[in-house]
Amino acid sequence: MTIHVLTQEQQDFAAEHHDLVYDFLRDNRLHQDEFYDVIIFGYLRAVQKYLIHEKQRRQYEFSKIARQAMERDLAAHRRATQSCTVTLTREQLEDILGSQREYAWELCLV
Repeated sequence: MTIHVLTQEQQDFAAEHHDLVYDFLRDNRLHQDEFYDVIIFGYLRAVQKYLIHEKQRRQYEFSKIARQAMERDLAAHRRATQSCTVTLTREQLEDILGSQREYAWELCLV
């Protein structure tokens, strides 16, 4: 679902339940400055979806729909920014750099 400009009813509903965003950040140990923009649009799509589809309002609590939307956006963000992180001890790094220096030196002598 694409997000559109929120109606006044949707804006009021979003403001009333906005604590769910902070709860989600806290529960997932996410820093607000870094992840608020990542999940807020999922939250706003959930607001629109919830208020547009009456059937959903009868079947599910808004908090569940909002949480799922924010989880999807967080997962998509993580997939998009996934990188390989390697942690080396100082000794491992010195071994790697040392062997590269030795190899480069050997190439120069040949």
